[in-house]
Parts: sequence; structure tokens; C-alpha cells
Amino acid sequence: MLKPRLFILPAALCIASGSALAQDAADPGTVEIPEPPKWERSLDFGLSGASGNTDTQNLYAAFNAHKATDKATIDFLAEYRKSENNGNDTANRFYTKGRYTWILDDSKWGIFVQGSFEDDQFQAWDQRITAAVGPSYRFIDDEKTYLEGRVGFGVVGTYGGTRDDKTDPELDFGASLRHKFNDKLSMTANLDVLPNLNDTGEYRLLADAGIEYSLAEAWSLKGGVAEVYDSNPGTGFDKGDFYYFLTLSAKF
Repeated sequence: MLKPRLFILPAALCIASGSALAQDAADPGTVEIPEPPKWERSLDFGLSGASGNTDTQNLYAAFNAHKATDKATIDFLAEYRKSENNGNDTANRFYTKGRYTWILDDSKWGIFVQGSFEDDQFQAWDQRITAAVGPSYRFIDDEKTYLEGRVGFGVVGTYGGTRDDKTDPELDFGASLRHKFNDKLSMTANLDVLPNLNDTGEYRLLADAGIEYSLAEAWSLKGGVAEVYDSNPGTGFDKGDFYYFLTLSAKF
């Protein structure tokens, strides 16, 4: 009487296995849900100096953040630079800028809004604040290259310093480029031309370009240049300021 029972368990196992195989055949695999886009963030720090006939110290620090999704792109920059010559400050500037771009569905067009704040000890003003909004267009957007153009309308206000506070409307013709040469080497470039709508012929220009070389997963070297130009900087002030930097960057 015990022998028939010995076949019950193997039979049940066979039936269960057959059901599982049939289910697997009907459902060949589960769909993997991709991870949402993550922030690309970095802290950059550079320090240089010299001693002897002239004592100089130069400090540069920056925080960068970038995120891109199917719906929007977000860019943020905050940087600080200070230079001393024989104990006297020759540069002391803090600058921060943010841009949010809404990407229109199934289109290369978008709508951007951006703003910036600048505090500079060596200008005719103490603080400068800007804001702009307008359309953008992605000329190239693939795995290696991103090229975007922008046209916006905004305002610029300067406060404090040696001249009267003022707020002017201005246009913003801008472009941004990111290109990845290979797994280790990449570059970025930005350009903004900002004509003043109250004073014909006056304009500002912001331009920068940088290159990055990856040393490890979380570390890289960065180098670059930047130009800040104002056609009407105020009496006794230079129209253009040229900056350069070489930093060690930590990604997180």
C-alpha cells in the first residue's frame, strides 16, 4: 500500500515544473525599468601662488551641477575667485547662475528661464543681478555632442558701488556646447551676448570654455578660460576681465 504513494510526490513535482515552464514560455522575460537620470555634480578647487620679489596667491573654487531628463535640463554654477598681490586684493568675485529648460514634447524646441547673481569688489557696482526667459533649440543632442542655442528677453540690475543703481532691459543671445571626445576627455563652452535695450550700442558678453580629463571614477583635472566684457563698465574701470583656471575636481 505504500508503493503507490511513492509516485505522488514526483508526479506533483513534474506537474509544477511543467506549469512553470509553460508560464516562462508565455512570459519570456520581465521588462527592466531604467534608472532615472542622476545629478552630475562636482566640486572644483584650485590654488596657486609665488613668493620672492612679488608675493601672489590665487584661489578658485566652484560647484557645478547638471541634470538632463526627457522633460527638462537643469544647470547650476557657483564660483568664487580671489587674488592677492603683496597682501593686497587684486580680485574678489563671487558668481552664481542657474538655468532651467523645459523640453517641448517630440520637439527640439524648449523654453528656458535663467538668473544670475554677481558680487565683485573691483567693479563700479557692488552687485549685479540678471534674469531672462525665452525659447531654446537643440541643434545637436546625441551621446557625444550637445549644442543648444537660446534667444531671450530679460533685465539686468546693478546696485551699490560708485554709480547710481539702475535696472535695464536686455536681450540674451546664447549658446552652450558639450562634447565628449572619449571616455576620459571632454569639453564645454558657453557664450552669451547681451545687448542693452535702453542704451543703444551698449552690451555685455560672457564667454567661457573648459576641458576636463578624468583621472579616476570620481576625480578629474579641469582647465579653462573665461571672458567677462562690459562695453560701459564705468569711469576708471576696464571693459574686459579675462580669467583662467586649473583645478582638481571631485564628482559626487
